Amino acid sequence: MKNNKYVLNDDVKKVITYAEYVSAQEVIAHTNQLINGSSFVINKSTKTATLEFEINNSGKSVRVLPSTEDSKIQPRAKHHFGVNKVEFGWNYIRVFIDKRTAKAVASGGLTAIITAAVGSDGGPIVAAIGAFLSSTIGDYIKGGVWFDVNWILTGINHYPVITQWGWQ
Repeated sequence: MKNNKYVLNDDVKKVITYAEYVSAQEVIAHTNQLINGSSFVINKSTKTATLEFEINNSGKSVRVLPSTEDSKIQPRAKHHFGVNKVEFGWNYIRVFIDKRTAKAVASGGLTAIITAAVGSDGGPIVAAIGAFLSSTIGDYIKGGVWFDVNWILTGINHYPVITQWGWQ
């Protein structure tokens, strides 16, 4: 990490192939581009960039919340209402959405609002989350949910695929 950007150490060339190195560099450049055009700041301890937000009741606006150590997700009951938050790692984006937002996304709403919080990749990511919610969880959204899109596994130029998910 350097100047709020992810950096790949050249020593890694000794343990991975050239193709893997090039792929990792592309993913890091993509992630850095998303972070650079936003309010995200990479935490030096966790090496993740996090942005919390809330969506108003009408679903027509988003407000970025100040980030604090207290706002980190704590272990809770199986179906906690959840928070709205986006986290970037060097090779992934993790989207946390609360129960109300999950229901709205599953029914096809809020793409523009979440895109405003996430950036240019927001639309396809929300579409992937919406498809996943409606096909896998359906009407059984019991609480907040988190989703991972791993750029190494799905590629930065491909339609995002949910690589992991869980209840908040």
